[in-house]
This record gives sequence, C-alpha cells and structure tokens, in this order.
Amino acid sequence: MTAKKTATSVAVSNIMKYVLNKDLKDAFEGISKRNFEDIKGNVGSIDVGYGNTKYVAGVDENGELIYGSFPSITPLASNQSISGNMFMARDTKIVDVDGTHFEVGVETEALISGSNTDAAKVLDESYIFSPQYKALFLGALSYMGKEEYDVLVLGLPVNYIRNADKLAELFTGEFELADNKKCVVKEVLVIPQPLGGFYQVAIDNDLYEDMLEEYNLIIDPGYLTFDVLTTKGLSPIDQRSDAIPGGMSKILNALAKSISQQIDRTYDDLSAIDNAIRKPRKIKNPDGTTERKRALKIGKQIIELDEHIKKTTPVIENSITAMKNIVKTYDNIENIILVGGAENIFLKRIEKHLVDREILKADNSLFSNAIGFFYVGVLHALRK
Repeated sequence: MTAKKTATSVAVSNIMKYVLNKDLKDAFEGISKRNFEDIKGNVGSIDVGYGNTKYVAGVDENGELIYGSFPSITPLASNQSISGNMFMARDTKIVDVDGTHFEVGVETEALISGSNTDAAKVLDESYIFSPQYKALFLGALSYMGKEEYDVLVLGLPVNYIRNADKLAELFTGEFELADNKKCVVKEVLVIPQPLGGFYQVAIDNDLYEDMLEEYNLIIDPGYLTFDVLTTKGLSPIDQRSDAIPGGMSKILNALAKSISQQIDRTYDDLSAIDNAIRKPRKIKNPDGTTERKRALKIGKQIIELDEHIKKTTPVIENSITAMKNIVKTYDNIENIILVGGAENIFLKRIEKHLVDREILKADNSLFSNAIGFFYVGVLHALRK
C-alpha cells in the first residue's frame, strides 16, 4: 500500500505544480472557452481502457476537439482480404508489435462477433505492458494522424498508477504506425484515469477555481474496475482512493447470464449487450408506435434489457458499498463527479445512496477522461 501512495504522489506532482499556480487562472478560462491559440506544439491524449480506447488528436481550426474511439479488441491480422472492389474496406488499422500484426480499430467487433470478447483480453495489471495494450496505443496514434506529439497524456487505473513512470518511458520515442507511417512522441505524462474526468467536468462547467480548494470525489465505473479517487483540490488522498474489481464487465456478464436464462441457451456476446445499452434501437410497440429502447436482436427475438438490468442491482450495490468503505465518509466531500462510459448504468443507484447530493456528470461521459487528459497536456504545454 505504501508503494501505491508514493507512486500516486509522484505521478501527479509535476501536473499539480502547474495547475496550482495561480497564474494559470487565465489558462483554465482559455480552455473552457476553447481558446487553444497559445499552445506550444502538438498535444494529444490516449485513454486505453479495457472496454474501449479513446483519444483526442488535437483541435481543429475552430477550436473544437478532434476525438474518437474504438473497441479495445486486438485480433491477429489476417493475411488475406475478400473485400476487393465490391465491398468497403473495414475501418481498422494493422499495427506491428515486435513482429506480430494486430488489427485494431472501429470495426474489429465484426471480426469476433458472437463471442465473449473478454476471453481474448489480458485482464490484470500485466495488461499495460502487454503486446495487446501497445497495439491499441499504436492504433490510436494511427487514427490521430500526427507525425509528432510534443506532449501526450495517458492514464492508468488508480490501483496501477505506481507503474506511471514505466509506462511513460515505454511510450516515449518514435513509433511505426499503420500504413507505413511514423509518429514521434517527445514527452508522456501519466495520471490516474479518474483525474481526467475531474479536469473535464471542472473546466467545462467553470468550476475549477472552487474545486481547486475543495474535497472532491471522482467515481469512474470503468470496464474492469470501479475507480474511486478522493482529492483535496488536485492532491489525491490515497487512503480514500482505490480501484474495486467490479466495473462494467461484471454487469455485462450478469446480463448475459440473465439473457441466457430467457432464451434457454448460452448467450455471451458482451460487445452486443454493451452496444445495446449505449445505443438504444427503435422498437415497434403493440399499438404500432415506435420508440427507442435498450434492446438486443437475437435471431427473430427482440430482448428488451431494462428488466435484465434490474437484476444486476446486487452487482452494482456491491461496488457502491465498497466505495463507501474506501471513502469512509461523504460529510466533507464538496463535489461528487461521475465519469466514464458506464455512468448511465450506475447513476440511479448512486443517487439513491446520496439522495441529498448533486452528482456532477460529464456531457460526453465516454470521452471524459480522454478530454481531461488533453486539458492536462494543454496546461503542461502552456508552461513550457
């Protein structure tokens, strides 16, 4: 535990000295107004998650962020393609990691559709040093399309942040990308993933001045872990922060089990379930009207998910109980921020536990950490 505390402090200390400087008030305000004119050099960010890889490539001529995402799936690249001239090529990138070619990108789910995507993933701390992680990193850089980054910001789960320095060293340098392109990364910053969401919500909602002096609780239900980060301003309180095993993957597996019971056979396409939750589809009601619902199409059956989601309440409650044990008390917490792509599943249960508290949410929850990472990179670049 001691090692984790020390590493967390080291990982964010350089960031804190920039942000806590009162001279940066104008910088915060500039970011909130999408004024990036004073940035020195190229800044980007990558959030390699267990579920999805998100990135911010930079800003366009109008000051709008350029960002995207793709599933964190890394099938081996095929040596042949049947697309020819009759079909559109897949929206993927083929990257080389130490002689092994992986196909990563927006349409990789189609390559393994119908299977349990968790079965092909490295789901422990070694993941961040695995060929699969590097393949996703290279895939993100390939989509981002820049030849050089002066500052690139990455994130790690709270319980893995002790590896920040190693990760920064690993992903600094020149990299071979898809389509015979290259990218030079001059400097890498690594911060706890939920801290990215903090930056995004604080800056985009013009709350940064107050939050820099207050106690904050950032809740980040990720794919594999339920991250809890308590801070005083931007200083993490390690004794009240941790990552709980029990993120979205547990919810999806519980849903797959419930759906399997309904259709009387094994169903384990977790990606399809995840997509159905995130992207409601038009469903025709008995009276002929249509409405968008969270639903799956399995063969001829339409499986509405809301009743199945209710059955996952015990899984969600376990995470919330563990969070309370970590935070110890909510009495001195002045801001509660919920980020991450799974916030729509956890929000109602968290609100029931904190009925008298406002829960701040990111406008674009899936990208909240990646956008916050980018803001950190901008602040760093402004100080160079």
